[in-house]
Amino acid sequence: SSRERLREVAREDLRAQADQYRETADLYKNGLKSLSDLYKSETEWRSSEIRLVSAEADYKGSLQPFNEMIARPPWEGHILPDDLTPGATDLPRIEEDAALIVQRRAEIARAQRDADKAVESERRSLLGLFPNLALNATWNRQEAGTSAAPNPNSQLGLTLSLPFGFNAVTQGYNYAAARAEKRRARAAADAALRAAREELYAAWVGLERASLTYVLAARQEEIAARGLELVETQYRQGATDALRMAQARSDFLSARVQRATALQNIFVTRAAYRRAAGVPLW
Repeated sequence: SSRERLREVAREDLRAQADQYRETADLYKNGLKSLSDLYKSETEWRSSEIRLVSAEADYKGSLQPFNEMIARPPWEGHILPDDLTPGATDLPRIEEDAALIVQRRAEIARAQRDADKAVESERRSLLGLFPNLALNATWNRQEAGTSAAPNPNSQLGLTLSLPFGFNAVTQGYNYAAARAEKRRARAAADAALRAAREELYAAWVGLERASLTYVLAARQEEIAARGLELVETQYRQGATDALRMAQARSDFLSARVQRATALQNIFVTRAAYRRAAGVPLW
């Protein structure tokens, strides 16, 4: 996508440089421009052709790894949408995304579940340290009307049971291991959550920088375009030379390249933020 945008910028620059050369040649024929101005205009024209050749090669080179991932021929072109909506430079609410990160990111939720399981395992291990004591009471009474006389019978029993293979050292070791596993699982869950929040914040900062850069680059392009229009008018009137004209057009080209790059950075950093927030990209 970035190579495609830069290629389009190079194409537009080439058209402008070709028009500029034809205009200079016409002014030269009418005695309004010098031969050096004509040579300078043609030099800028040829330089623009070289830039387009390089931009075309970069674009074609970028097709190969892209098409390889989607099992397409490396030379097959693609139409990529330019979907920068008016709200694309608006920053997301990082507080809301941070609060939902545990539910959205599977690895964080899994670490939390492992920590909960470790807590339950420690609890069971603690209960295994002690024998089971049970108090049972029974009372039996034979109803009247039978051949035998009523014979109430009551029993009270106290049962003490130990786990199979009970050993104080073994049970203590198991409990210590369960406690250590609980601490490890909890530390892993906390570390995973901290890392996810740090990743989310870093992505948010990157998106903020890209958004601000795009706004400034768009303004810079607007100013460079106005400056170029002014110099073009002066150039036609003979008030300035080809060097000043070339500098103004170079400034405009640089501003357009910077804006195209900033636009692409918004798409990339927004995708990185969505990934850090656990929001599906598609």
